[in-house]
Amino acid sequence: MELCKDDLKPIDGVNEEWSAGNQYHPGTYEVELRTHQDPSNRSLHTRTYNVRAGTTLGAILDTVIGQRMHHFAFLPYTDRGSWKGCGDHTLHCWAALVRAGIITSPDSVEDPQVSLADEMMITYLTGGTHTAEMVGRGWWFQHDPVEDELTPEAILSNARPTYQFRAL
Repeated sequence: MELCKDDLKPIDGVNEEWSAGNQYHPGTYEVELRTHQDPSNRSLHTRTYNVRAGTTLGAILDTVIGQRMHHFAFLPYTDRGSWKGCGDHTLHCWAALVRAGIITSPDSVEDPQVSLADEMMITYLTGGTHTAEMVGRGWWFQHDPVEDELTPEAILSNARPTYQFRAL
């Protein structure tokens, strides 16, 4: 992915700009529609949301791309270079699909009383334990995230990235 200076929007409240630096690694974001109902073997905790009958992968991608949500960067928040932002991106894309009516209800099949925003604050560990922490922010290059009951600002961390910024 190449970024044009005109395409970037500043990070709220930060008088700095993104610098690709040595640790910048463009990646590929994968989305798949599954034909089976069993939980993923790649996750310790899953939630299921029903989609409108006849939904295509194209409709999902059109919703995300139409709102310019595909221009997004994960940011480093620890001196070990732990990257954050996947919960931020996943939650906002999910909410866009709920608002568009593609996901038919914001309530999960497994636990309708717990919002996805609250679920995003829990990290499940092997052995059945878990930890709770704020959701790490990523950087939306062009999209202006909506704050509402689906995507409350209160769940997002105020931690600052550790490197790869330079003063304006």
